[in-house]
Amino acid sequence: MSTRTLQFDKVKTRVNSIVSLIENLHVLPPLGKRDHACLDFSYLKGSKDDQPNHVKHNYWKAAFHNINLALNCVNWHEKYETESVLGAWMIFWDTVNEVCDQYIQLKKVRKKKPRKSEWITKKTTKMIQKCNKAWNKYRMTNSDRDYKAYKELRNMEVKLIRRDKTDYQRKLIQNFKHQPKQFYRYINKKLIRD
Repeated sequence: MSTRTLQFDKVKTRVNSIVSLIENLHVLPPLGKRDHACLDFSYLKGSKDDQPNHVKHNYWKAAFHNINLALNCVNWHEKYETESVLGAWMIFWDTVNEVCDQYIQLKKVRKKKPRKSEWITKKTTKMIQKCNKAWNKYRMTNSDRDYKAYKELRNMEVKLIRRDKTDYQRKLIQNFKHQPKQFYRYINKKLIRD
């Protein structure tokens, strides 16, 4: 069994290649002035205990003492006696998941709404949409004229994004005395990302 992941089938990013572990593949326009397309997709394979998106284990309320007792009671030598390494791993995995399901409560997870950026203007958002449409048109026609039109829109988009960001940072600095919380929130976000 190969664990190497190959690239995608029927979709040109820059090089044509193949993978069968994905679904819902969408080719998005490149970020900034990069020459690689962005890909958005879902994995087909996951762990056996994947829960639906709205439910997951609540490890804060887990009975770890009971989990330890249950796992200590398992006769591992007897379970692994005739198994291969892969078979032993699967037995271990299934046993641990069963015990966790028994002693860890499930909790509902609220879907978080994607936050709108604080500094992007409506004009820039419209330009991003125009740029995405131009990219999709180029992907359909694959013509040089459409690529040139896309590049012009992309360059304008990058300029607008940079301008919006610098304007927002200037406003933060100007309003620092009146709104220090907003300033420090922005600084802390930058420190966490870097």
